Amino acid sequence: MSLYDELEKGPFVLTFYRGGWCPFCTLKLRTYQRFLPLFQRLGAQLIAITPRSPDNSVFQ
Repeated sequence: MSLYDELEKGPFVLTFYRGGWCPFCTLKLRTYQRFLPLFQRLGAQLIAITPRSPDNSVFQ
């Protein structure tokens, strides 16, 4: 996946997530999660970029 490929699909909200140890990042993702239905209605997707591997970055 590249951001250029995703941009061809339509608009997106891009955010960076350092990891579960970061309270600001966790709060930000929870807020974005609440707005996800709105993003989807507007035709946008949410993309979160993290340096962590998928197994270590599961958001709960």
